[in-house]
Amino acid sequence: SVCGTINGKKVTWVPINRKRLSIKFDGANHTVSNLYIFTRNAGQGLFFSADVIRDLTVKNAYVKGADNCSGIVSSGYGSARKCLIDNCHFDGSVIGLSNVGGITSGADMVSAYIANCSNSGTIVGANNVGGISGYTRGVSFINCYNLGRVKAVPNIASDNEVIYEGIAGGIAGTFDGGSFYNCYNYNKISGL
Repeated sequence: SVCGTINGKKVTWVPINRKRLSIKFDGANHTVSNLYIFTRNAGQGLFFSADVIRDLTVKNAYVKGADNCSGIVSSGYGSARKCLIDNCHFDGSVIGLSNVGGITSGADMVSAYIANCSNSGTIVGANNVGGISGYTRGVSFINCYNLGRVKAVPNIASDNEVIYEGIAGGIAGTFDGGSFYNCYNYNKISGL
């Protein structure tokens, strides 16, 4: 184990590829277990960004941060604003503020595909909360499904101004263009 409780101390995982280098990761159908992230920082997940992530399962995970948190890749942007996430699965908990998802916190680009992915974990945030992705624009979802609980709890400032709007969805919390093919949600979704 490289994160969690080690020798009596809580050790938080630091996401891979914060510099947005061109990374193609093949998990070879392996499983990463017990991922632990507990921070007030944004951009949390096993990876910060990658061009391709495929054939990977993350289970028994706990991820808690600010904006842009997910179980597998925080920023589904890639180095050339193109990304493929294929055959990736998440089970655990992700808790954040805005743009919170089981597979990715968000993807916004010309060419992005999220295919054959699933979430069976609990995803909680204040805005743009989705079982697969928190925020998306121009993304194609293919054969994806959500079995986990998705909950958006709006954040209201002391002067009653709504800071986060409480938007949630089974596959994507916010969807701004793109397409869905053979995708479904099979659990409770709640938001404002």
